[in-house]
Amino acid sequence: MATFQLAQVKSVGGGSIVGDFKGMYVTDVNGLYEKNGESWLRNGVIDDDVASYPDAKTLLRETEYQDLGEFFSTAGEMANGCASVEWDGTNFWVVDWIGDSVYKYDSVGAYTGTSISVNAQDATMQGIAWDGINFWLCGTNSNQIHKYTSAMSFISSHTPTGVTDPYGICFDGTSLWIASRATTSLVEFDLSMVATGSSLDTSGVGDMVGVSFNGGIFYISDNAGEIYRLSDAGVLLDKVLTSASANAGSTFKDDKLYVAQTTIPYGIKEFIVPLAYPYVGIQSQDTDASTGLPIYTRIK
Repeated sequence: MATFQLAQVKSVGGGSIVGDFKGMYVTDVNGLYEKNGESWLRNGVIDDDVASYPDAKTLLRETEYQDLGEFFSTAGEMANGCASVEWDGTNFWVVDWIGDSVYKYDSVGAYTGTSISVNAQDATMQGIAWDGINFWLCGTNSNQIHKYTSAMSFISSHTPTGVTDPYGICFDGTSLWIASRATTSLVEFDLSMVATGSSLDTSGVGDMVGVSFNGGIFYISDNAGEIYRLSDAGVLLDKVLTSASANAGSTFKDDKLYVAQTTIPYGIKEFIVPLAYPYVGIQSQDTDASTGLPIYTRIK
């Protein structure tokens, strides 16, 4: 059980079925009181173990946006701005968009000494994605997507149907999505690079230069220091500033967003972005007006 202490307001009531509430003088464990097959959660405490309480009302809780500043610099390895960054579960991989190479950094941003030239496939690489087995890079000169092994050895090149000027690419756990900059759209492909027929309109986004995916949401970078959030249904949710003059590709690690910076100071910035988590319970810490007892809501 994961619980969260929240703010205080006031309400009253009584209860006998799931969803009802009442003031009670009981001893709870982390806000949860259980007796005779019933579960009551003290108001002001919420529980994200929603599967254990299928009859309770489920709500969404969002984390707050925070700019944590530069996570690591790439200026010592590449003379120009980094085009994109990807996390493979162990290391960060950063694409140098002018040097036509990919650089490997460890989990804390220390350069490993490994760099791989990708110039033979394209003179201007941009986006990078990891599907759990292989890397995929966007070549804007060739208008192709290039496939590599986990060690960044070249495998094959593919011309994506319906994509012009591919600047970003991400993997949603099943499919690849390519940011088609010229046609302002995200286009879906299977791992054989066959178009699925699905695409999302990104015309509400600025100059699209990168994309990542996390928790059912696409995070789209523009060239003016903004990140747009687009739902997997194509609904433009909002945007946040990244305190940078220009963004590029991004990636997620432990629910934190890492964004490549194409201008000085070159490097990878770290953010906590709004992420929605389902929960049961009442966020407000309530007290019964007549008795002064804490209020509990029945969740099972």
